[in-house]
Amino acid sequence: MDEELEIVVQDEGEGVDPEFLPYIFDPFRQAKMGVNRTHGGLGLGLTIVRHLVTAHDGSIVAESEGLGKGATFRVSIPIVAAAPSAESEPATKHDRHLEGRLDGCHILVVDDDANSRRFISSLLQKAGASADVADSVASALSFLDKNRPDLIVTDIAMPELGGEELLRRLRE
Repeated sequence: MDEELEIVVQDEGEGVDPEFLPYIFDPFRQAKMGVNRTHGGLGLGLTIVRHLVTAHDGSIVAESEGLGKGATFRVSIPIVAAAPSAESEPATKHDRHLEGRLDGCHILVVDDDANSRRFISSLLQKAGASADVADSVASALSFLDKNRPDLIVTDIAMPELGGEELLRRLRE
């Protein structure tokens, strides 16, 4: 009998309209939230999650009793037992693959989401880069007035001005 790992993420937030649930994992699909939509995004997050889960032969299901009633996401991934080998390396193998790959590279990370900025800059630093962060296009442009990074990693959809606008202004 195959064993599965089930991960359940449940919140008490905005919920999902039952009519939208069949489309929740479709790329670029977003439930209508009115003209004052504050969350931004392109409608790719759950599409990417579904892709990653199915790439591991898993499944994901979204459930909600409706608007204002929260949502539940259930991810099931098969547990694959692997026999240990004499060549097995410790779990830090992945970190060692990253080390030194970006030595000397200076990267600016632009994202309005603090968790995303921390995660991306931490990953880049593990790979040997130095990473600065900016939380908006305005702060990125201010940083760029005094600094010239080798690379800019930017969120495309941010409130007010997005990554595309940042790149347009840089080209000017």
